[in-house]
Amino acid sequence: IYTQLGLTALRSVFRDNAKSGFSPRGAAVNILAQGPVSLSLDRVDFINNSLTQQSGSNCGGSALHVNNLQSAVIRRTRALNNSALSETAASGCGAAIVLFGTQGARILLDGVAVHGNLSDGSSGVFVGFSAVNSNNRLDVQNSSFVANTSLATGAALSGNNVTVRLRNSTFWRNASSQSTDIRGFTGFTIAQLSNTLFGPTNAATPSCSGAVLDTGILGTLADFNLYAAASGYCGLNGIGSNNQLAIDPRLWRITMVNGSPVAQAFQGASVDTGNPAATTLADSVDWTACAPTDQAAQLRPANGRGGPALSARCDIGAYEWQREAPLFADNFAPN
Repeated sequence: IYTQLGLTALRSVFRDNAKSGFSPRGAAVNILAQGPVSLSLDRVDFINNSLTQQSGSNCGGSALHVNNLQSAVIRRTRALNNSALSETAASGCGAAIVLFGTQGARILLDGVAVHGNLSDGSSGVFVGFSAVNSNNRLDVQNSSFVANTSLATGAALSGNNVTVRLRNSTFWRNASSQSTDIRGFTGFTIAQLSNTLFGPTNAATPSCSGAVLDTGILGTLADFNLYAAASGYCGLNGIGSNNQLAIDPRLWRITMVNGSPVAQAFQGASVDTGNPAATTLADSVDWTACAPTDQAAQLRPANGRGGPALSARCDIGAYEWQREAPLFADNFAPN
């Protein structure tokens, strides 16, 4: 699809599209708007789409490329195994999803799976604005960034001139030569970071780099997160008394739940250790509490460890572990 207008898509699949040439963008969907536009995606799949840059620059968006974005709501959408690569060494080509916003735009990613994408720039999602504006907002919840690979210095989630709120999301097995999970360029600020899981990576590089480490993470606005690596901590060290650092979350598989590929942590440290406060909706001012549902649209909290129902707490990460019902009332089988 190529359009200069906004787009609304529901239960759609964009698969095996390819584009190459001078500064290619948006192999599956390319929105080059002349004025502000809106984007609404719900249960849309972008699978195995590819860009190949033969010349030029500003290549990106192997699945989706949008400019002049005024507002975007992307829910239950999957970007799987897309690639964006350049044949020229001078310029990289990056990100499965590239979104350029107008000043003051708000972008929401809710229940999005960004898995297995490859690029020589940013590997997963890039959100950018032309200038710093405190109202440029990217909200990410219940989303997973898994096994994305940048052949250069990109990351699974990156951007510039944007204020980010991030909760109940999972980063796992991403790879890059500089920062695997989050890279902040100029003006990139994380204002709230909570209930998010940074699992082991596939590279000996830090999970985060750039402005994400420098500003915007203050006190309890960055709490109840879990970070697997033994160092780095994405700026969380000494901030928030409930962060778990250098802890193995025991992530063990990707499985399909309600049509969404989720990273499951089997009874690991992320289960029932999220913020015990009541859940809040996506438009809430305070994102330190958990989201009311998980990536697979299951209710939180689910009491994954089987404790008293009234003491249930949500999980850290995009998926809420659902404890199986016992076969016997005392949880044990007879001899």
